[in-house]
Amino acid sequence: MSNNLANQKTIRLLDYIIFTFIIIFLGSLTNSIFVNQLGYYGALVFIIAKYILTKENPFEKTGLELALLLFILAEILSTIFSLNQPQAFQNLLKRILLLPIIYTLVSGTIDIKRGKIFFKTYVAFALISCLIYLYMSYDYWIYNKYAITESGPSLFNYPITAGELISFTIVFLFAFIINEKGNNKVKLFNIAAFIIASLALISTYKRTGWIGTAAGILAVLIMKKQWKLIGIGTAAVILLFLFEKTVSNYSIYSVEKNKLEELTAIETDGRPFDVFAEDSLTYVSDFENGLLIYHSAKFLKKIELPGAINKFRKWKDDFYVANLADSRFLLFKKRTDVEFQFLSEFISPGYVNSFEIKNGCLYVNDSDSGLTIFRNPENINDTIRLSKINSNKLIKVDSTKLFCYSDIFGIRIFELRNKVPSNEIFTSKILEQKSIVDFINDKIFISNKNGSEIYNYSPNGLEIVGSNNNLKNVYLIQTGEENLYMSGYDRKLYVVNIDSTCKINILSEFQTANLASSIFENGNRLHFTAVKE
Repeated sequence: MSNNLANQKTIRLLDYIIFTFIIIFLGSLTNSIFVNQLGYYGALVFIIAKYILTKENPFEKTGLELALLLFILAEILSTIFSLNQPQAFQNLLKRILLLPIIYTLVSGTIDIKRGKIFFKTYVAFALISCLIYLYMSYDYWIYNKYAITESGPSLFNYPITAGELISFTIVFLFAFIINEKGNNKVKLFNIAAFIIASLALISTYKRTGWIGTAAGILAVLIMKKQWKLIGIGTAAVILLFLFEKTVSNYSIYSVEKNKLEELTAIETDGRPFDVFAEDSLTYVSDFENGLLIYHSAKFLKKIELPGAINKFRKWKDDFYVANLADSRFLLFKKRTDVEFQFLSEFISPGYVNSFEIKNGCLYVNDSDSGLTIFRNPENINDTIRLSKINSNKLIKVDSTKLFCYSDIFGIRIFELRNKVPSNEIFTSKILEQKSIVDFINDKIFISNKNGSEIYNYSPNGLEIVGSNNNLKNVYLIQTGEENLYMSGYDRKLYVVNIDSTCKINILSEFQTANLASSIFENGNRLHFTAVKE
């Protein structure tokens, strides 16, 4: 009898532990991958322990077994025929290990009361996550950072994942709004929660979450046969596509006596994310539309490319490179003003984050594989790899130093020896609330919503030597022949001079209709592209 009583106490304890881990799992579902896995695997382990003790199968059939078996079969087949079997096997293992989540939650939900507790826990923590995400998205809304980043803030995890998780919450809440017959307080709470979650989803700025949410809401409406609401929603989407236009243009500004004046604006068919000018020609990298060549705003030629283009630059002599969205580089040799001979295609080891051409070398910064230096366009195999310079958002190179900045490592500056980074001569911690961190004339330039500042660096740290509180939220900087050209989140173009005392002077400014995607100065002309989807 005492053994039976002890077993009952153990079972109750196991039930309490399982309940606690499922609460942890549901509470962290929208905010922490680590805590979420801890909750899931913790519950699963103790459910198995309870099975060993009681010899009773805790996992009931859900009706999804055939679908799950077909899913596993598809994953196995894709792994067998994959070109990258180690990576495919890793994906297979991760997905199969996640499938028991279905049975873990069912097993832990012993009655309707506990089921309600679980669901309310999920919704409550999901709404808290949404509120935090909205708070962190404030700057993105106010300063229209979406036009540049094309993404919401990476707060809890990747924005695309955050959007997909929020989409589940929205669909659940919408179903309750449509179905529930409860009191007015419950209805008002559901509506308010739905609005909060919807705003957070919009703030992620990721179409996958939007499309998934629309599909879920449509499924709910079809099941409830709400044909009028479906018609209204369809009409709203059609109107959105009719009246919400994409901005895609290339503009030229004169810079006479440090004053900016728009000379011309040209609409393009694609998305002109970058512009490069040399002599009397301008090369617009129009993403899916290819490389567009202009002469004094007159279109001359389009060069078709095998992929979407990010940027086009001169390497040295008559050699030019185009960086594609899939991280490939295309090497060209210029024959005439508008004729380029394709020479070869090459890649760096990882995913290209940015690149810089200086000292006759192509410095390629991979977000996952460090720095690769291509030293000779006539011999692409003449390369040097430095994996220690890794995960950097931006690199800048001059004749003696390499500067890099990332959210992971902060500021790092390396001395160049024979054009190659050697010893690290400066490092600093991560900077918060900045729109740009750059390297100008051997000094560090930092801008945020409060203004812009110039710093000297030394073993003792950063020392502010100049500032301008009117130059706020700069995110693009182009070095010209005499001055600096900057663009801010306020949609202004600035002509800026930093004098010998490090004073930051705004010589002139110009209000543009849209945020710049790139700027490039050449021969008293400032070339400007803008994209807004």
